[in-house]
Parts: sequence; structure tokens; C-alpha cells
Amino acid sequence: MQKSVIRILISAVIFILLSTMHLCRQENLKNTDDLAYAASEFKSSYQENRIRSLIHYFFSLFEGENRNPQAIVELLVDDDLEMIYPWGVLKSPREVKEWLAQIPLKSKDAHHIKRIEIKILDETHYLVLLDVLWQNLDPEGKFDSAKLRYEFKLIDKGGKFPKIEKLHSKNMERSGN
Repeated sequence: MQKSVIRILISAVIFILLSTMHLCRQENLKNTDDLAYAASEFKSSYQENRIRSLIHYFFSLFEGENRNPQAIVELLVDDDLEMIYPWGVLKSPREVKEWLAQIPLKSKDAHHIKRIEIKILDETHYLVLLDVLWQNLDPEGKFDSAKLRYEFKLIDKGGKFPKIEKLHSKNMERSGN
């Protein structure tokens, strides 16, 4: 009786190991195209990495207790700015500063980027599509969150980061209190 139980346990362990190896192999096969591409020619990642850095930096400026409106405005174009949020439209860096001044300093924000897609339109124009889980805890402790879809249009005029020309944000799902 004990030998049959041991055989069953050994068979189960072998099955689990083989299943795990199979799943790992399938996951590795998904990346085969990337590996083949990587092995065939050089592709610069400089533009995409600068764009990702800009997006993460932009959101991080909203998240600290020492929110810096000037640093946020420096990431925006001076003319023809269009920032469309579910609650309204901002058309100039001055309007952005005024809006930021209304956000309580003790308010806590978090932007969890769930998906980012970068399209390089030409050498100086980019389109960035994002799915973001936004969370907020206001000074009174009220929690709010939303799944947001963002579309950024960027222009690269040199400098540390490309500039934000257009930002469109829409609610995909809302929760909270």
C-alpha cells in the first residue's frame, strides 16, 4: 500500500514539474520574435526611454507632498496646449498652475501605469497611450480611485524631455467613496 502511495506522489510531482517546464517554455516562445529581432539588427531605444521617463516623471510630480506646479508646467508646450480631463479642459500653462494651486497639499495621489504604448510618428512627434489606475486620499481621509485612459501627444524640441502638447484623459471605470 505504501509503495503505491509513493508511486502516486512521485507521479504527481513529475507531472507538476513537467507542466511547469511546459508553461515556462511557452512563455519563452512568446518572446522569440523579440529575440530574433534583437539578434538581427540594432534598434535604438533612446526615444522610447526618454518618453517613458517623461511619463513617469510627470505623474510623480503629482504624487509627493511637495507638489511643484512649476516643474509640471515646464513639461508643457507654451502655445496650443490642450489638456482634457473628465472634469474640464486646460488650454495654457497658466490654467494648469491655477488648477494645481486648488489641489490641497495634504492630498495624496498615486498613478499606477498598467499599460503604455508608444508610437513614434516621426523624429519629433510621438503618441503615447496609457491605462492608469489613479488613486487619491484627500486630507479628510476620503479614498477615491478610477481607471483612466490617457492619450499624450508629445513634441521633441530638444531638452531633457519631449514636451506635452495634448493630454486627453477619460474615465474607464470609477470607484471609491
